[in-house]
Amino acid sequence: MPVASPAYLAALDQPLMQPADVLRLALLHEESYDYWEAWLAAQGIEAEMLPGPRLWHAHLTVEAACRGQGVALANHFLFRDDMATGRLVPVPVAGQPLPQLALGTYVFSMRNDRWENPAAACFRQRLRKEVVMHRQALNNPVRG
Repeated sequence: MPVASPAYLAALDQPLMQPADVLRLALLHEESYDYWEAWLAAQGIEAEMLPGPRLWHAHLTVEAACRGQGVALANHFLFRDDMATGRLVPVPVAGQPLPQLALGTYVFSMRNDRWENPAAACFRQRLRKEVVMHRQALNNPVRG
């Protein structure tokens, strides 16, 4: 979901009234423009050139967003703590958070002979809990 710092959003000269309005903001990119292009396409928005810097890694885009440098696309696994503390908030359009979009998946794999190892089993259990918490957060997003 698109997220930004409260200070960044407060400094906007005018509120966002439709998803295409994000194109007038500094979009923070990872190593390519692919995620923003996919998010925009899912909203029915075509853009030839996307504003904002490429920062190469997700943690750098989230940190830049926390510092008020623009809007990042971040997943709940990466920004949950920043949302809980108020460092980041969902970017609103007409008072509602912008739509969320699944842009990929994570896969956990390991060798069969290690699958039942107690540490691996504990880690798998923790991952399952995180996924459940993530799905709950998607169904009940934090409102800024």
